[in-house]
Amino acid sequence: MIDADLSPARQRILLLDDEEDLRDTIAMILEAEEFDVITCGTAMSAIEQLDDGMIDVAVVDLRLPDLDESALLERLSEFSDTVPLIIHTGYSSYESAKEAINWGAFAYVEKAGDPGELIRHVHRAVHRHLVQRTLKLEEAVASRTRELEKSNESLRRMQADLSRAQQIAKVGSFSWKVATGEVTWSDQTYRIFGVDPNESKPSFELAKSLTHPEDLEYWSRTVANAVENGNWFECEYRAVKGDGSIVWIRNEAEIYRNEKGETVGLFGTVQDITERKKAEERLKSSVKRFHALFEQAGDYCMILDPNTEDGIPIIVDASQSAYTLHGYSRDEFIGRPVADVDDEDGRKLVKTRTKQIMTGKPFYVENVHVRKDGSSFPVAVHANRIDIEGEGPLIFTTEYDITGKRALEQTLRHSQKMEAIGQLAAGVAHEFNNLLCGILCNVDFLLSDDFGALPSGLRDVLEDVQRSGRRGASLTKQLLTFSRQKSPEVAPLDVTQLVCDLERIIRQMLGSSVDLETRFADGLPVAKADRGKVEQAIINLVRNASDAMPDGGVLTVETSRENLNEQQVSSFERANPGTFVRLSIHDSGHGMTPEIQKRIFEPFFTTKPIGHGTGLGLSTAFADITHMSGGLEVESKVDRGTSFHVYLPVESTRRSTP
Repeated sequence: MIDADLSPARQRILLLDDEEDLRDTIAMILEAEEFDVITCGTAMSAIEQLDDGMIDVAVVDLRLPDLDESALLERLSEFSDTVPLIIHTGYSSYESAKEAINWGAFAYVEKAGDPGELIRHVHRAVHRHLVQRTLKLEEAVASRTRELEKSNESLRRMQADLSRAQQIAKVGSFSWKVATGEVTWSDQTYRIFGVDPNESKPSFELAKSLTHPEDLEYWSRTVANAVENGNWFECEYRAVKGDGSIVWIRNEAEIYRNEKGETVGLFGTVQDITERKKAEERLKSSVKRFHALFEQAGDYCMILDPNTEDGIPIIVDASQSAYTLHGYSRDEFIGRPVADVDDEDGRKLVKTRTKQIMTGKPFYVENVHVRKDGSSFPVAVHANRIDIEGEGPLIFTTEYDITGKRALEQTLRHSQKMEAIGQLAAGVAHEFNNLLCGILCNVDFLLSDDFGALPSGLRDVLEDVQRSGRRGASLTKQLLTFSRQKSPEVAPLDVTQLVCDLERIIRQMLGSSVDLETRFADGLPVAKADRGKVEQAIINLVRNASDAMPDGGVLTVETSRENLNEQQVSSFERANPGTFVRLSIHDSGHGMTPEIQKRIFEPFFTTKPIGHGTGLGLSTAFADITHMSGGLEVESKVDRGTSFHVYLPVESTRRSTP
């Protein structure tokens, strides 16, 4: 006799494995497939569960501490007729697989394989068990029809229980006899498709008409391939119910063939997986939102795992901009210790900073990162500890490349320093000028005819004083020129013509030992600049170039048109992006070290001997070009020469003076 209570709402899966972590993981996966899972760590406890007769499918490992493989297979073979046995082992071999199949195993699956393979075999085993149970039910019905008085009530109860079980599990069943075309649906199948059993007769054509138009080709092709070539059919597709609503369906069916291999029929299940699909879509949407935020937060983001033996976090995930900015591919970047992208100072502080972040308090630091090619750039790092249930704590960082910020800060400091020096120079120049005025007026009077004849030798002394005073006056004039805040007199300026007008003066300054070469771009636009200030800047630059070539050389003056973007003009205090005329002066002299280049535009800084330079020429040129909304840059290498580039705006891009 078959009791109707043997048709549960959820199938019971026995999972036998002595590896607790693996056992728990597989149990979680099976439970997600809506199975009831009974786990066992020993062979004897599993056999006790099988003896109770409440197990639908058994998933067993052959290597167990309390029973060897042969003995276990012999015991399990006692249940193979009633419970499908799936061997799930990590010690696979042809012989062990052959022995397991000979003992009646339903399937043989390697642990190291795809978990999806195990799930598919479990579904197939459940289906086989359901088929066997259905066949037994049909045998019981046939037997009990001969005893109608005793069997009618029991049969109705069994059918009701089966229908109830299918309704609870949202799983219906169907059969299809291919030769006759006869199709049967369970009550739950009618409910899933939203079809009234009193109005429609189940058929292949009805199932086809209910399939969503966009999935019809896929569904038809899958069914046809299974009927023609396969022993098992499964697919997921959308169906349109009778009321027009859409439901997701999972079909699974076993194909039955005769001795000739011809398809006789199919018996399968119809499962409503709409809620699962909705959950999957919500998960996909959530992942997409997280990915979008992850890729766009800051200049780049990283997720670090601090749970390492040496205390140095490992990069476990990163936005594309993170590994691109550091010069790595994703495979090269992920799994790398975060200290690999820190400079030497940062590497020394990684462990200390990690401990600070793990306290959970907001963390911020400005650091220097190193690219794969060895170049470096400054970064601002915001880091937070994140805790994920069931996993160890991680670190999430949002980082910004602050190269531009550092450049702006340096420009601001330079501007403030120049302003302070200018104010000091103006004060000193005015006071010094007053003193020189008194000295020169008296010396001029003593040397004039009105004073009369001077004692022998005194005139020469007074003339020396007069020459020194006039040099001092010239110096104060330079100081006043540097410090004055008067706006330049900007007007259209043909830079090429200006250089041609100054060519004679330039050649005189260079002398015979230095050759002059000019390279003028065709179609150069007219600049907007103060002609006098540009002339003075050119003379200062030529004078410095001449001094850099005491043994002779070549001075090249060239012009070109340049289009500069926001980043390119960021180092110019008052320039805006746009079109510029570039005037470049190159010399083949001794060049400058990087240290000297950093200070070249500072007032009073000079590398010339005392009495041969005031250190105001380049600083004055820098200030004048800056006030014209342009820029002045220097490039130099020791023993390779120096190039100064003057950028003059074509259109009015001047920023207002702060």
